[in-house]
Formats: sequence, C-alpha cells, structure tokens
Amino acid sequence: MKCRYVKISTIVHSTESLDTVIEVLRNFFGEIPIVVEMQRGHYGNEIYLLTSLVENCDSVLEKLCASLSGADLKPAEDGVYYIRLDKQQLVRAIARVTNHDDVVRLKVRVEDNLC
Repeated sequence: MKCRYVKISTIVHSTESLDTVIEVLRNFFGEIPIVVEMQRGHYGNEIYLLTSLVENCDSVLEKLCASLSGADLKPAEDGVYYIRLDKQQLVRAIARVTNHDDVVRLKVRVEDNLC
C-alpha cells in the first residue's frame, strides 16, 4: 500500500463542540493539519467545515485499514476511494462505514489497493 493523499472533511453543527470534533479527528488520524471554515446556517447558526489534506499518508492509511478490517471497499471509476465514516462512532475510536449524513468523509488515492 502506498498512499498518495487522503482528504478528510466533516461538518460541525452548532449542537456539536468544534474542539471535541477536532480532538476526535486527531486522536484517530494523528496530528493532521486541519483547516476550519465558519459558515452561517439558514437561521444564522454557526456551522464549521473541517478539512485536512494529508500527503505521504501511509500512517493514516495503516490506522484506517486496521480499523476497517473486513469492510468491502472498492474504488470509484476514477480509482479513488470515497469512504464515509460514522462521526458518532469515531468519537468512540470505532471506524464504521455508513451512508447517513453525520459523517467524516474520506477521499483516498493510493497506488495499489487500499488495504
């Protein structure tokens, strides 16, 4: 496995703690750089978009693959893996692939197979 890049992103709603979500991401993925953008919701509430682009990301990928053992992940037609992790489970340090809306999104480009 040779990771070229991982783009990590999530939305932090006004009912969530920004600091807690950043801590959860760093506890799981390591000391990744995180860019925080503040937006306003329909009712003026604060919504934060967190993004991180990690190159030379083999250590991030190793942690992810160890947590996702048994998951059937396939790349999209462009060869990129698009993975949605349950954000609430990630708080418990559990990486669980999901399709609902409250997620941490990963876009992973590797040279060979993901895991």
